[in-house]
Amino acid sequence: MNTLIKKHLEKIEKQEKLECWYIVKQDTTFWKQCYCAYIFEKYNDINSQENIENFFEKEAKKLNEERNLDIPTNHRAGKVAFYYGLITDPEKKYRQYNKSVVTSVYKKIKELTNTQFEKVELYEDIMIKQIEKMYISSEIDEKSKDLRSKFQIFPIIFLYKILLELGKGTGKYEISYDEYRYFLSVQENYSDFLNTLLLIIESRENPEIFENLKKYKEKLDSRLVNVIEQLNSILMINKSVFISLKSEKIKYVEEIVRAFEDNIQYFEKSNESDYNYINFLISNHDFKRNFNSNTIEKNLKNSTNKPHQRIFFGAPGTGKSYLLNEDAKKYFGNDYERVTFHPNYMYGNFIGTFKPFPVKLEDGKETIMYKYIPGVLLRLLIKAIKNATTNHLLIIEEINRANTAAVFGDFFQLLDRNDNGESEYGIAVSEDLKLYLEEEFDKNNLTENEKRYLGENLDKITLPPNFYIWATMNSADQGVMPLDTAFKRRWEFEYTGIDDAYNKSKDESGKSEFDDYKFRANGKELSNWNDFRIKINEILSKCHVSEDKLIGPYFISKSILASKDIDKITNAIKNKVLMYLYEDAGRQHRKRIFKEGKWETYSKLCEAFDENCEEIFNDKVELPDKTPIEVGEEIIRGTKEEEKIQENETEITENTESIDE
Repeated sequence: MNTLIKKHLEKIEKQEKLECWYIVKQDTTFWKQCYCAYIFEKYNDINSQENIENFFEKEAKKLNEERNLDIPTNHRAGKVAFYYGLITDPEKKYRQYNKSVVTSVYKKIKELTNTQFEKVELYEDIMIKQIEKMYISSEIDEKSKDLRSKFQIFPIIFLYKILLELGKGTGKYEISYDEYRYFLSVQENYSDFLNTLLLIIESRENPEIFENLKKYKEKLDSRLVNVIEQLNSILMINKSVFISLKSEKIKYVEEIVRAFEDNIQYFEKSNESDYNYINFLISNHDFKRNFNSNTIEKNLKNSTNKPHQRIFFGAPGTGKSYLLNEDAKKYFGNDYERVTFHPNYMYGNFIGTFKPFPVKLEDGKETIMYKYIPGVLLRLLIKAIKNATTNHLLIIEEINRANTAAVFGDFFQLLDRNDNGESEYGIAVSEDLKLYLEEEFDKNNLTENEKRYLGENLDKITLPPNFYIWATMNSADQGVMPLDTAFKRRWEFEYTGIDDAYNKSKDESGKSEFDDYKFRANGKELSNWNDFRIKINEILSKCHVSEDKLIGPYFISKSILASKDIDKITNAIKNKVLMYLYEDAGRQHRKRIFKEGKWETYSKLCEAFDENCEEIFNDKVELPDKTPIEVGEEIIRGTKEEEKIQENETEITENTESIDE
């Protein structure tokens, strides 16, 4: 038996009954709990001296009869209303129903429905938010200090995380009833999600595990699934595929989980004090909007410990864009946008400007009107201000190909950041930009965060700490525009060395993926692309060519190299590398680099390369570890066949798992 499974069985064996995700054995239907809160509110409003038990039963029966409802008649059913944040107890005992107080959450629902709480469609978003905020185990739970004292978890967020990770790995965003009961419902902390995933994967490979777990069925309550069922992001099917994430809700769930993880330190800290959690529960906030500005700055700064303005630079093919993309995915998920600068790129493209826009009139005719169209920076900046708990990144490729002073304009001033990541100085907005901001924001109902970064009258702009700008540049390219010193001072520069990508790709044995990329060195032998690249760099260095014009391992695109197609790689080297040497890096040194009679025309150079790549240079070039073509092609064929077999085995395994499920 797997060690992880064995430990899990031992854990459940030691647990007491209901030491799990537990909610009281009462009706958990959200709209019925709204009616419970309504009866408690009425009891306190009329200052009734009647016994709360009798009063509740009488009022519940009256509502059931008048409105044809089926709400519980026992006042203890209202315990669930505490969990939903519809009522609270100022004395923090959560059992004194006669002293319970309705919350702002309940009042908002009451206002929307005019006390017709069964019309869930009128407040579904609020219901979902409150269910997602449920926490085990707070002071609302009578066993929070003993039986369930170890539980510090938001179960719905944990469930979302599990479904998302399974979906990414298997293509199916679902878990079975048994997986929920025996694996999820006993987890105590959010950090347990990885072990939970491993347990699920192991159990799917060995379903007999559940035979050992079923004897603990009575220990583990599954009542919380009745709460989960009310979420519009979840689809309940049957007991073989019990909980499934709806495809149209995947993006929404990803945003909720990301917002939670971005600020997990805040939530873990709040777990130490139930009072903080209760305040969160009974507020109108959710995981996306729940902090004041100071807390936002602190937590966002901790979650992405990288510079706000960052430029990756180095020679062509060193993997600058690759490294940037890896960091972008790691720290920002999908919350980034990309733009490429070029000589004709201007302020209007980047920030925004008025442009002609077709409009259809009431009589059906079309006319042209002018409308303010935001550029990529302004569009993403507004998104960052509206979603203050999520970091947002703007990626600029080839930043030095445009006139940066003209492109950034007055927004250049905003690049001075303080220790919190905010702009040191805001800028006043133009009238046309102000009109656009008034379309995007409700001027009379601005949040604290929006006021801070846009001004109370939407008349200024300041960059918030959750807005990042990263860029790449290659000073070796022809036709680039130099960055002035003042602009450079506002950025953190990160150099990518010629061989960094190669060295980082080495495994424990010292072998790199680049060692497998072969091309035709001559009519009889294959050689390694990376060895050829190194020899070219040695020749260029002898000609005193600057380092930023040398060649990195990704000078040939990864897709071409990874194909391991000898002809494709050979043609890429001939058409791309030789062209770069002939027309750019080695243009002033053709006589010094190439042999007489080989370089007079580019076509001659290509013909010479086809015959023997080692013989085109003046310097003696001997590529190491050359392989006879027949042997090399056989090795590559074997590698491809092995990869194909592995792919087929993976596909068969996935299909088998699908049939089993």
